[in-house]
Amino acid sequence: MSEAASFLRRLKVVPAPEFYALQAKLKQEAWTMSKIAQLKQIQGVLDDLAQNIQRGGTFEEWQKNYTAQGLPRHYLETVYRTACLRAYNAGKWVQFRAQKENRPILRYSAINDSRTRPHHKALHGFMAPVDDAVWRTLAAPNGFNCRCTLMSLSARQAAKLGYKGTVTVPEYVDEYGIRRPITPDKGWESSPENSSILALLREKEKKAGFPPAHKVFPEPLPSPEQWQEVAKIGEQVWTK
Repeated sequence: MSEAASFLRRLKVVPAPEFYALQAKLKQEAWTMSKIAQLKQIQGVLDDLAQNIQRGGTFEEWQKNYTAQGLPRHYLETVYRTACLRAYNAGKWVQFRAQKENRPILRYSAINDSRTRPHHKALHGFMAPVDDAVWRTLAAPNGFNCRCTLMSLSARQAAKLGYKGTVTVPEYVDEYGIRRPITPDKGWESSPENSSILALLREKEKKAGFPPAHKVFPEPLPSPEQWQEVAKIGEQVWTK
């Protein structure tokens, strides 16, 4: 519970238009609500959610303060479930990393019923190492109200379930009978394993062909005469 609540408390509250304009990797560090305009009010909702998770509260307890304000119950349910999913899965990743030596494999588990989305169901049973890059995009939750989860396994447990040491992401068959690669639902292209702004900047530096920024201008800090050059490099790195 403490890891999940801590995750919510670290999130930065932003206006909804700004949130939806963020790159997927940065959304892991932000929070918004489309039906509330004031950042102070959004922050209050987020704080209430964190406190509710910390004490093991329920949706019914949490939503009482907001249905009185005219917010629809179905909207509040989506907000609550999404926040809990993000928080609990972020908490799980803290444990996954801590236990990686003894439980190095993660297994995707879907709820296989009529409500499960085909591409989520196709991932059921998929296994890969904790630090495999595939989890940067396919770690549950993979959409609104997604009920999928990840479980950590020892090497022996994974082998008994059929893990062969290779990672091949399955495909799924869409409503037209066409086989397609599995991707998360729109807006869910990132995960707690991909939540570092610094990592994103380093990735962009590499893609743009620049050395890491801290090596471009080592100590001491650049003089005012160099600021324009620094800004130009930063803009090139970010846009590529």
